[in-house]
Amino acid sequence: MLQNCLPACGLVVFVASTASAQTVLFEDQVFNTTFNNGTMFTASGVDISVNDYFFDAVTSFSGGFTTVDNLQRAGGTGLDMNVNNVNLDFNFGTDVTQIFFNYGDYGGSTNLSINNNQLIVEDLVALDGNAVAGVTISAPGTTPVLGGQLGTVTLNGLITQFSVGGQEFYLDSVRYTPIPAPGAAGLCAFAGLAAIRRRRA
Repeated sequence: MLQNCLPACGLVVFVASTASAQTVLFEDQVFNTTFNNGTMFTASGVDISVNDYFFDAVTSFSGGFTTVDNLQRAGGTGLDMNVNNVNLDFNFGTDVTQIFFNYGDYGGSTNLSINNNQLIVEDLVALDGNAVAGVTISAPGTTPVLGGQLGTVTLNGLITQFSVGGQEFYLDSVRYTPIPAPGAAGLCAFAGLAAIRRRRA
């Protein structure tokens, strides 16, 4: 993305803007709406597909759903998603360099897919410090609450695909950082060379 076009020594200089983090909240959803497996919905401008849940590497389940909830069981405020035996696959419209999310785990196993590498764990904290497909996982710990636990996960690296889900799982505040628009640096160099060539002609 080109932010500024400024003259410098007679040359046109292009300044590339840095990408800022954006957050998927669920406040634009209708409370108690249910999305069944195989459907898609849009939250904060991001398309989210509701996909099969995996009990293990070969056994999947297609009868789950996710419901818009207001119990704040992922530790946030307002609305969150009650994820019941499905995975929520986020299409951010671009590759991203970081993802952060809040979750509440109230039972069963959890699925986390990074760049189409499916991970199945009892607790996301078990993944803390691991790297998958060049992406590092930080899941530093949880806070006990009635019937479950609250936690956060941060993923750092080039992320082309991301989904998360569980059996009695709640999700809120999925923050992501898009990769800056390509070509700005190259465009700057090209503009400088073109200006120099014009001067020499």
